[in-house]
Amino acid sequence: MYLNINSVTTHRCTRCRACIKDCPQHLFACKDDTSVVFYDPLDQCIRCGHCIAVCPVDAIDFTSDQLPFLLPKSAPPDSILDKNALYTFFRARRSIRQYKDKAVDPALVSRILETMRHAPTASNRERIHYTIVTSSVLRLRLQKKVLGMFRFIKLLLTIIRAVIPFGRNGPGILGNGLFKSLVDTLKRAKDGHDPVFFHAPCIIILSSPKYSKQGAVDAGIALTHGIFCAQAEGLGSCLIGFAHEMLSRNRKMRATLQIPKSHTVQGVMVVGYPAVFYTKAPPRKPLSATFH
Repeated sequence: MYLNINSVTTHRCTRCRACIKDCPQHLFACKDDTSVVFYDPLDQCIRCGHCIAVCPVDAIDFTSDQLPFLLPKSAPPDSILDKNALYTFFRARRSIRQYKDKAVDPALVSRILETMRHAPTASNRERIHYTIVTSSVLRLRLQKKVLGMFRFIKLLLTIIRAVIPFGRNGPGILGNGLFKSLVDTLKRAKDGHDPVFFHAPCIIILSSPKYSKQGAVDAGIALTHGIFCAQAEGLGSCLIGFAHEMLSRNRKMRATLQIPKSHTVQGVMVVGYPAVFYTKAPPRKPLSATFH
């Protein structure tokens, strides 16, 4: 067990009741107004660790193979970083599609994974599995599988467009835009380019068991953590939706990568050293929001 809450250490507890107020499962109580107790006969604890984090005197007795991460004393999170610098850091993030021919230091990959591992998950499930691909052989095999999916879509569109010729000039899936994009992508691949992973040296695949719709949300949060951690380390990143789609459909490829059988692929990202530098952040669509 990576974390198990055992009890409250009576001689340390000051009865401030912080744990009582903050426990999302309401498993702490004040006994006879003299001591705080932890009571969990039905194993309802989600092991979020809020009790450990909020206790000012380390009175929570727990079992774990890890030590708590110590935050600056008397320093709320909003005082750790300069806000304007942080907002600029967010705006500076770009999807990188040009990478240097340089392997990523394994220590940096580990740091990215550690950051993703600590991302919040629904009810603290922490069910995400990470598959890391740095083998050039496997990267090429993944690329070929995605390109094979492109060829199939191109063939399917060719047949449909022959049956419905007026669709060629229309919008959407039957229009010329998608068809030309597929033709161009396959030509770039034939010319030696990598239009799938952009020659990035490291691929990170996220998967998790099915649990409501939160699995995809949890993966999205973890991916965002990984993206910004990579940027902080001087690395670029890009989410690869086509690889995500291919792996969702290709059971044999999932087996080759040893992705757990019961898991659904929730996202694919690449990281590497950028071969491009941006000097400005372009405009975005106006905010779409409803306030009540």
